[in-house]
Amino acid sequence: MKTIAFEWILRGLLLLSALLILSDPAKKILQKIRMRNRLRERKRIEKGKADWERKLDEAVLVVFGPDMTSGLLMLFDLTVFVTSFAVASRTLRLPVAFLTGIVLAGLPWIYLYVRLETKRRKGSREGITLVAELLRRYRIAGKNLPLAIEETVSVPELRVTGRLLYRLLLSLRDAKNGETIRKAADDFAYGLGTNWGRMLSYNIANAAETGRDIGPALEDILIQLRDAEKLAEERKRMNGETARIVNLFLPFLYPASLLMMHRAMDMPWETILRNQFQTSEGVLLLLAALVLWALNVLLLSLVTGRKFDF
Repeated sequence: MKTIAFEWILRGLLLLSALLILSDPAKKILQKIRMRNRLRERKRIEKGKADWERKLDEAVLVVFGPDMTSGLLMLFDLTVFVTSFAVASRTLRLPVAFLTGIVLAGLPWIYLYVRLETKRRKGSREGITLVAELLRRYRIAGKNLPLAIEETVSVPELRVTGRLLYRLLLSLRDAKNGETIRKAADDFAYGLGTNWGRMLSYNIANAAETGRDIGPALEDILIQLRDAEKLAEERKRMNGETARIVNLFLPFLYPASLLMMHRAMDMPWETILRNQFQTSEGVLLLLAALVLWALNVLLLSLVTGRKFDF
Protein backbone atom coordinates (compact mmCIF):
# COMPACT_ATOMS: atom_id res chain seq x y z
CA MET A 1 0.00 0.00 0.00
CA LYS A 2 2.83 2.39 0.89
CA THR A 3 4.61 1.46 -2.33
CA ILE A 4 1.53 2.36 -4.41
CA ALA A 5 1.15 5.68 -2.58
CA PHE A 6 4.83 6.46 -3.10
CA GLU A 7 4.51 5.70 -6.82
CA TRP A 8 1.54 8.10 -7.16
CA ILE A 9 3.42 10.82 -5.27
CA LEU A 10 6.45 10.31 -7.53
CA ARG A 11 4.26 10.50 -10.63
CA GLY A 12 2.69 13.70 -9.34
CA LEU A 13 6.08 15.26 -8.74
CA LEU A 14 7.27 14.25 -12.20
CA LEU A 15 4.12 15.73 -13.77
CA LEU A 16 4.54 18.94 -11.79
CA SER A 17 8.19 19.18 -12.85
CA ALA A 18 7.22 18.68 -16.50
CA LEU A 19 4.60 21.41 -16.23
CA LEU A 20 7.12 23.81 -14.69
CA ILE A 21 9.68 23.05 -17.38
CA LEU A 22 7.21 23.33 -20.25
CA SER A 23 5.27 26.28 -18.84
CA ASP A 24 7.25 28.96 -20.70
CA PRO A 25 7.07 27.25 -24.14
CA ALA A 26 3.38 26.55 -23.56
CA LYS A 27 2.76 30.20 -22.71
CA LYS A 28 4.56 31.29 -25.87
CA ILE A 29 2.51 28.89 -27.98
CA LEU A 30 -0.73 30.16 -26.42
CA GLN A 31 0.33 33.76 -27.04
CA LYS A 32 1.03 32.99 -30.70
CA ILE A 33 -2.38 31.33 -31.06
CA ARG A 34 -4.08 34.33 -29.45
CA MET A 35 -2.21 36.77 -31.70
CA ARG A 36 -3.21 34.80 -34.79
CA ASN A 37 -6.86 34.74 -33.68
CA ARG A 38 -6.76 38.48 -33.05
CA LEU A 39 -5.27 39.11 -36.49
CA ARG A 40 -7.93 36.93 -38.12
CA GLU A 41 -10.70 38.72 -36.20
CA ARG A 42 -9.29 42.12 -37.15
CA LYS A 43 -9.09 41.14 -40.81
CA ARG A 44 -12.64 39.79 -40.67
CA ILE A 45 -13.90 43.04 -39.13
CA GLU A 46 -12.06 45.16 -41.68
CA LYS A 47 -13.29 42.99 -44.53
CA GLY A 48 -16.84 42.87 -43.19
CA LYS A 49 -19.35 40.08 -43.19
CA ALA A 50 -20.31 38.17 -46.31
CA ASP A 51 -23.51 39.05 -48.14
CA TRP A 52 -25.39 36.00 -46.88
CA GLU A 53 -24.35 36.74 -43.28
CA ARG A 54 -25.57 40.33 -43.48
CA LYS A 55 -28.85 39.26 -45.10
CA LEU A 56 -29.35 36.60 -42.44
CA ASP A 57 -28.72 39.19 -39.73
CA GLU A 58 -31.34 41.48 -41.28
CA ALA A 59 -33.86 38.63 -41.55
CA VAL A 60 -33.33 37.62 -37.90
CA LEU A 61 -33.62 41.25 -36.81
CA VAL A 62 -36.92 41.67 -38.66
CA VAL A 63 -38.42 38.42 -37.39
CA PHE A 64 -37.13 38.09 -33.82
CA GLY A 65 -35.93 41.55 -32.90
CA PRO A 66 -32.56 42.61 -31.45
CA ASP A 67 -32.56 39.92 -28.71
CA MET A 68 -31.95 37.14 -31.24
CA THR A 69 -28.85 36.70 -33.40
CA SER A 70 -28.10 34.59 -36.45
CA GLY A 71 -25.54 32.60 -34.42
CA LEU A 72 -28.14 31.62 -31.84
CA LEU A 73 -30.52 30.61 -34.61
CA MET A 74 -27.94 28.32 -36.21
CA LEU A 75 -27.10 26.85 -32.79
CA PHE A 76 -30.79 26.15 -32.18
CA ASP A 77 -31.11 24.56 -35.62
CA LEU A 78 -28.10 22.33 -34.92
CA THR A 79 -29.71 21.30 -31.61
CA VAL A 80 -32.94 20.42 -33.43
CA PHE A 81 -31.02 18.27 -35.92
CA VAL A 82 -29.01 16.40 -33.27
CA THR A 83 -32.04 15.83 -31.02
CA SER A 84 -34.34 14.67 -33.82
CA PHE A 85 -31.64 12.40 -35.24
CA ALA A 86 -30.99 10.84 -31.83
CA VAL A 87 -34.70 10.25 -31.18
CA ALA A 88 -35.48 8.97 -34.68
CA SER A 89 -32.49 6.61 -34.72
CA ARG A 90 -34.11 4.60 -31.93
CA THR A 91 -37.02 3.52 -34.16
CA LEU A 92 -35.80 4.17 -37.72
CA ARG A 93 -32.84 3.10 -39.77
CA LEU A 94 -29.86 5.48 -39.73
CA PRO A 95 -30.33 6.88 -43.30
CA VAL A 96 -34.03 7.52 -42.62
CA ALA A 97 -33.22 9.00 -39.21
CA PHE A 98 -30.60 11.27 -40.80
CA LEU A 99 -33.13 12.41 -43.40
CA THR A 100 -35.65 13.00 -40.62
CA GLY A 101 -33.15 15.20 -38.79
CA ILE A 102 -32.47 17.22 -41.94
CA VAL A 103 -36.19 17.72 -42.61
CA LEU A 104 -36.93 18.79 -39.04
CA ALA A 105 -33.87 21.06 -39.03
CA GLY A 106 -35.25 22.73 -42.14
CA LEU A 107 -38.50 23.68 -40.39
CA PRO A 108 -36.94 26.64 -38.47
CA TRP A 109 -35.70 28.06 -41.76
CA ILE A 110 -39.16 27.68 -43.31
CA TYR A 111 -40.57 29.42 -40.25
CA LEU A 112 -37.95 32.18 -40.60
CA TYR A 113 -38.85 32.71 -44.26
CA VAL A 114 -42.60 32.73 -43.62
CA ARG A 115 -42.26 35.13 -40.68
CA LEU A 116 -39.87 37.31 -42.68
CA GLU A 117 -42.39 37.65 -45.49
CA THR A 118 -45.14 38.32 -42.94
CA LYS A 119 -43.05 41.01 -41.25
CA ARG A 120 -42.14 42.47 -44.62
CA ARG A 121 -45.81 42.64 -45.48
CA LYS A 122 -46.55 44.40 -42.20
CA GLY A 123 -43.55 46.66 -42.65
CA SER A 124 -44.66 47.57 -46.15
CA ARG A 125 -47.86 48.97 -44.60
CA GLU A 126 -45.66 51.44 -42.74
CA GLY A 127 -44.26 52.83 -45.99
CA ILE A 128 -46.41 55.96 -46.12
CA THR A 129 -45.76 56.77 -42.46
CA LEU A 130 -42.03 56.10 -42.81
CA VAL A 131 -41.50 58.22 -45.91
CA ALA A 132 -43.80 61.03 -44.72
CA GLU A 133 -42.11 61.26 -41.31
CA LEU A 134 -38.63 61.05 -42.82
CA LEU A 135 -39.46 63.78 -45.34
CA ARG A 136 -40.96 66.05 -42.69
CA ARG A 137 -38.07 65.64 -40.28
CA TYR A 138 -35.57 65.93 -43.12
CA ARG A 139 -36.92 69.38 -43.90
CA ILE A 140 -37.07 70.40 -40.23
CA ALA A 141 -33.47 69.27 -39.67
CA GLY A 142 -32.27 71.48 -42.52
CA LYS A 143 -31.56 68.53 -44.84
CA ASN A 144 -29.42 66.83 -42.18
CA LEU A 145 -30.07 63.19 -43.06
CA PRO A 146 -28.56 61.44 -39.97
CA LEU A 147 -30.50 63.74 -37.65
CA ALA A 148 -33.71 63.15 -39.63
CA ILE A 149 -33.25 59.37 -39.46
CA GLU A 150 -32.53 59.55 -35.73
CA GLU A 151 -35.75 61.48 -35.16
CA THR A 152 -37.76 59.16 -37.41
CA VAL A 153 -36.65 56.02 -35.54
CA SER A 154 -38.52 57.17 -32.43
CA VAL A 155 -41.92 57.21 -34.21
CA PRO A 156 -44.04 54.57 -32.38
CA GLU A 157 -45.97 53.54 -35.51
CA LEU A 158 -42.79 52.21 -37.16
CA ARG A 159 -42.67 48.87 -35.34
CA VAL A 160 -40.96 46.92 -38.13
CA THR A 161 -39.23 49.53 -40.26
CA GLY A 162 -38.01 51.39 -37.17
CA ARG A 163 -35.64 48.51 -36.29
CA LEU A 164 -34.20 48.46 -39.78
CA LEU A 165 -33.88 52.23 -39.84
CA TYR A 166 -32.06 52.21 -36.49
CA ARG A 167 -29.54 49.63 -37.72
CA LEU A 168 -29.10 51.67 -40.90
CA LEU A 169 -28.37 54.74 -38.78
CA LEU A 170 -25.70 52.88 -36.80
CA SER A 171 -24.14 51.55 -40.00
CA LEU A 172 -24.04 55.02 -41.56
CA ARG A 173 -22.31 56.44 -38.51
CA ASP A 174 -19.65 53.72 -38.65
CA ALA A 175 -19.28 53.85 -42.44
CA LYS A 176 -15.78 54.65 -43.64
CA ASN A 177 -16.36 54.93 -47.38
CA GLY A 178 -18.99 54.79 -50.07
CA GLU A 179 -18.86 51.01 -50.33
CA THR A 180 -19.83 50.46 -46.70
CA ILE A 181 -22.61 53.03 -47.09
CA ARG A 182 -24.01 51.19 -50.09
CA LYS A 183 -23.79 47.85 -48.25
CA ALA A 184 -25.74 49.29 -45.31
CA ALA A 185 -28.37 50.66 -47.70
CA ASP A 186 -28.61 47.29 -49.48
CA ASP A 187 -29.20 45.55 -46.12
CA PHE A 188 -31.94 48.07 -45.35
CA ALA A 189 -33.57 47.42 -48.71
CA TYR A 190 -33.34 43.66 -48.19
CA GLY A 191 -35.10 43.95 -44.84
CA LEU A 192 -37.94 45.90 -46.42
CA GLY A 193 -38.16 43.71 -49.52
CA THR A 194 -40.17 46.22 -51.59
CA ASN A 195 -39.61 48.42 -54.62
CA TRP A 196 -40.21 51.58 -52.64
CA GLY A 197 -37.74 50.29 -50.04
CA ARG A 198 -35.05 49.89 -52.71
CA MET A 199 -35.76 53.39 -54.03
CA LEU A 200 -35.62 54.83 -50.52
CA SER A 201 -32.38 53.04 -49.64
CA TYR A 202 -30.78 54.19 -52.90
CA ASN A 203 -31.63 57.82 -52.18
CA ILE A 204 -30.45 57.55 -48.56
CA ALA A 205 -27.14 56.06 -49.69
CA ASN A 206 -26.76 58.74 -52.34
CA ALA A 207 -27.42 61.52 -49.83
CA ALA A 208 -25.10 60.01 -47.23
CA GLU A 209 -22.30 59.59 -49.76
CA THR A 210 -22.58 62.80 -51.79
CA GLY A 211 -24.70 65.12 -49.64
CA ARG A 212 -27.32 65.54 -52.39
CA ASP A 213 -30.77 66.89 -51.52
CA ILE A 214 -33.23 63.96 -51.56
CA GLY A 215 -36.35 65.96 -50.68
CA PRO A 216 -37.88 65.78 -54.20
CA ALA A 217 -37.11 62.06 -54.42
CA LEU A 218 -38.86 61.41 -51.09
CA GLU A 219 -41.88 63.41 -52.30
CA ASP A 220 -42.07 61.29 -55.46
CA ILE A 221 -41.91 58.04 -53.45
CA LEU A 222 -44.65 59.31 -51.12
CA ILE A 223 -46.94 60.18 -54.05
CA GLN A 224 -46.52 56.72 -55.56
CA LEU A 225 -47.19 55.06 -52.21
CA ARG A 226 -50.44 56.97 -51.75
CA ASP A 227 -51.58 55.90 -55.22
CA ALA A 228 -50.73 52.27 -54.40
CA GLU A 229 -52.71 52.47 -51.16
CA LYS A 230 -55.96 52.47 -53.11
CA LEU A 231 -55.10 49.13 -54.75
CA ALA A 232 -53.97 47.60 -51.47
CA GLU A 233 -57.46 47.74 -49.98
CA GLU A 234 -58.74 45.33 -52.62
CA ARG A 235 -55.94 42.85 -51.93
CA LYS A 236 -56.88 42.58 -48.26
CA ARG A 237 -60.14 40.85 -49.10
CA MET A 238 -58.49 38.17 -51.23
CA ASN A 239 -58.26 34.67 -49.77
CA GLY A 240 -58.73 35.83 -46.18
CA GLU A 241 -60.82 32.79 -45.21
CA THR A 242 -58.34 30.36 -46.76
CA ALA A 243 -55.51 31.80 -44.71
CA ARG A 244 -57.49 31.46 -41.48
CA ILE A 245 -58.36 27.83 -42.24
CA VAL A 246 -54.74 26.83 -42.89
CA ASN A 247 -53.22 28.75 -39.98
CA LEU A 248 -55.85 28.08 -37.30
CA PHE A 249 -58.07 25.13 -38.21
CA LEU A 250 -55.65 22.59 -39.70
CA PRO A 251 -53.31 22.36 -36.67
CA PHE A 252 -56.27 21.11 -34.58
CA LEU A 253 -57.17 18.29 -37.00
CA TYR A 254 -54.33 16.02 -35.92
CA PRO A 255 -55.04 16.01 -32.15
CA ALA A 256 -58.77 15.84 -32.98
CA SER A 257 -58.17 12.67 -35.00
CA LEU A 258 -56.31 11.15 -32.03
CA LEU A 259 -59.21 12.05 -29.74
CA MET A 260 -61.72 10.48 -32.16
CA MET A 261 -59.57 7.35 -32.30
CA HIS A 262 -59.61 7.16 -28.51
CA ARG A 263 -63.36 7.62 -28.15
CA ALA A 264 -64.76 5.96 -31.27
CA MET A 265 -62.45 2.93 -31.32
CA ASP A 266 -62.00 2.61 -27.53
CA MET A 267 -58.25 2.62 -27.99
CA PRO A 268 -56.30 3.49 -24.82
CA TRP A 269 -54.00 6.49 -24.85
CA GLU A 270 -51.01 4.32 -24.04
CA THR A 271 -51.48 2.32 -27.23
CA ILE A 272 -52.08 5.45 -29.32
CA LEU A 273 -48.94 7.17 -28.05
CA ARG A 274 -46.85 4.02 -28.39
CA ASN A 275 -47.97 3.52 -32.00
CA GLN A 276 -47.34 7.18 -32.71
CA PHE A 277 -43.89 7.74 -31.23
CA GLN A 278 -42.35 4.26 -30.89
CA THR A 279 -43.04 2.83 -34.34
CA SER A 280 -41.47 3.87 -37.63
CA GLU A 281 -44.87 4.25 -39.32
CA GLY A 282 -46.17 6.60 -36.60
CA VAL A 283 -43.04 8.77 -36.63
CA LEU A 284 -43.10 9.04 -40.43
CA LEU A 285 -46.82 9.92 -40.39
CA LEU A 286 -46.25 12.68 -37.84
CA LEU A 287 -43.26 13.98 -39.79
CA ALA A 288 -45.27 14.01 -43.04
CA ALA A 289 -48.11 15.92 -41.34
CA LEU A 290 -45.73 18.57 -39.97
CA VAL A 291 -43.92 19.03 -43.28
CA LEU A 292 -47.13 19.23 -45.33
CA TRP A 293 -48.63 21.77 -42.93
CA ALA A 294 -45.46 23.89 -43.10
CA LEU A 295 -45.48 23.72 -46.91
CA ASN A 296 -49.15 24.74 -46.97
CA VAL A 297 -48.38 27.77 -44.82
CA LEU A 298 -45.42 28.64 -47.04
CA LEU A 299 -47.35 28.34 -50.30
CA LEU A 300 -50.31 30.26 -48.92
CA SER A 301 -48.05 33.07 -47.72
CA LEU A 302 -46.49 33.26 -51.18
CA VAL A 303 -49.85 33.38 -52.95
CA THR A 304 -51.86 35.65 -50.66
CA GLY A 305 -49.19 37.60 -48.79
CA ARG A 306 -48.69 40.50 -51.13
CA LYS A 307 -46.78 43.48 -49.89
CA PHE A 308 -47.88 47.07 -50.03
CA ASP A 309 -45.83 48.20 -52.98
CA PHE A 310 -45.95 49.86 -56.37
